[in-house]
Amino acid sequence: MVADLAVVQIDSKQQKLPYLTLGDSDKIRAGEHCIAVGSPLALSNTVTAGIVSNVGRTSSELGLFGRNINYIQTDCMITGGNSGGPLVNLDGQVIGINSMKAMTGISFSLPINYAKLFLADIEKKKLKQSTSKQILSTKNRQQTRYLGIKMFSLTPQIIEEMRYRMPMTFSIDKGVYIAGVMLDSTA
Repeated sequence: MVADLAVVQIDSKQQKLPYLTLGDSDKIRAGEHCIAVGSPLALSNTVTAGIVSNVGRTSSELGLFGRNINYIQTDCMITGGNSGGPLVNLDGQVIGINSMKAMTGISFSLPINYAKLFLADIEKKKLKQSTSKQILSTKNRQQTRYLGIKMFSLTPQIIEEMRYRMPMTFSIDKGVYIAGVMLDSTA
C-alpha cells in the first residue's frame, strides 16, 4: 500500500481534545450522503456535502499506477486545502481522508480502512522498537520546527484568479501563498 499518510502525536494533559470516531469504509455504499471537511484557501473548518458516487474507484483508473488502492469517489467540493481532511458519514464517523479533486463534482478520498491498516502497522513497529529496547535519548531526538504561518499552494486556478483580481501586481507562476502569520509565532 502506498498512500500519503503521517501520524502526529499531541500530548495534551491540560485539556481534552475533540476527536472523531473512525468508521468502516467497507460498509459505505454509493448514494450515501457524506460531508468533506477542510481548509481550502486557508479558510479553516469549511464543510461541503455530497454523496458517495463510487466506493471502489481503482488507483489505475485515476492514473496512479503502483498504488493498489480503491478510492471513494464523491461529488463533495474538494480543493487542495481539503486534502488530508476527513470525509464523514451522517453518523459523524470518518469514512475517508480527502485526497484529490479531478474536476468540479468529482473528488476522491482514501478509505479510512487503509488508514486503520497504516495505524496498526505503526503500532506494530512502535511495539517492536520498545521490546527490542531501542530507546532514543532526548539528545538524539529530532527537533520539531514550527513556522507559525497559514499557507496554501498556488495552483493554476488560484494564480489565474489572483491575476484577474490584481493584474499589475501578480506575475508569478508557482509557489505558496502566505495567508496569515500566527500571533507570537517564530514567523
